[in-house]
Amino acid sequence: MLNTSCSLLHVPCTLSNRVKLPESYKKHFAFAEEKLEELAQLRTIRSSHSPNETAEYKDNAALHSEPRIGSDSAVKERTAALTDRDFIRLPTFEEREKVQKARFKLPLFPTTTIGSFPQTADVKAARTALRKGELSTEDYEQFISKKITDCVALQEDITWQSTSMPVLAVT
Repeated sequence: MLNTSCSLLHVPCTLSNRVKLPESYKKHFAFAEEKLEELAQLRTIRSSHSPNETAEYKDNAALHSEPRIGSDSAVKERTAALTDRDFIRLPTFEEREKVQKARFKLPLFPTTTIGSFPQTADVKAARTALRKGELSTEDYEQFISKKITDCVALQEDITWQSTSMPVLAVT
């Protein structure tokens, strides 16, 4: 079985719109679309009677035999000087836990919202009405502004119910 090393939900969609990044760097990165292309290449290599003779295998081998761009001697020196002590996080977990509990005063199971709220039927309907010309841009923007205000208020209310900490909202 072939699969990606991580969920594609957690990587950017594609490298193709990263125009500021030189091609010499881009070829060493793989976002969601590129990871899927790599899987297709691996499938081709795996299913071949002569895997080492496929163009996909040769291209991959050539890519990985190239020296990486951006070698920095100062970084290499700092990395070589690392010791086991550099990998010990201080203060200890137990100490950090006490400080966090005292500072944040979170309940046992704090409620959080990460990302976007799902689009409601009325938001989808307003977007469709705008596209069809049944709703003016000004009315649509007022509607969306109100929905954003309502969502922020809901998040603040949820946060206030689960903690005693104030919430900062940026719009």
